[in-house]
Amino acid sequence: MKLTFGYIRRSSYKQIENNSVEIQKSQIKDFANRKGLELPDEFIVIEEATSAYSKRANQRKELMRLREMMVEMNVPRVIFYEASRMDRTGYTFVLDFYRPLMSKLPNLEIYTTNSDAPFNPDNEYNKIALLIAMQESEIKSERATSGLITVLENNDQIIHPGSKIPFGYKHVKKKLVPDENAEIVTFIFFLQSWGVSMRKIATILNDASISAPLGGPGELVR
Repeated sequence: MKLTFGYIRRSSYKQIENNSVEIQKSQIKDFANRKGLELPDEFIVIEEATSAYSKRANQRKELMRLREMMVEMNVPRVIFYEASRMDRTGYTFVLDFYRPLMSKLPNLEIYTTNSDAPFNPDNEYNKIALLIAMQESEIKSERATSGLITVLENNDQIIHPGSKIPFGYKHVKKKLVPDENAEIVTFIFFLQSWGVSMRKIATILNDASISAPLGGPGELVR
């Protein structure tokens, strides 16, 4: 039997509740069996809490590790659950993963579980699938941002009960009113909604010289 790799990506830790990894693994294994491919458990690569929209393909550590393993072991096959697990930018998977592999593994076969034919970036169906995945993420991003802005702007509904004032707000007549740090709060929520870890968010804020409420590096997200 021909060996193959499998790649699983969990967008965020919220997907733990809906068994995202288990569902992807089951479908990938079933596909391998149907195709007569051997997929050992150690050949299944899992990318934890990583957005394929905010990060291009070459910024996804496990995907790049997979690329290296495929070349080193001369295994030119890998199975993804669907196009959205490959990419949500619309193009970086092809540039950073597919074409570099194709240059070293001419017999490259990349599959998704919903098609028996290998992935071909020049195929119209595959182009549309990647564009749809990108559009879905753009819509989710816009909705998340719009929702946060609406909450921040709708001051009449933000009643402060008297506990400690959260960062990004000031207390005016028993109501929370956004202050000069409100945009930072919105930015943190946006990053977290796409699965960026607290440690990574702290690094981003520290690199941007954004002061924490208590003055210490990284305190802002603790």
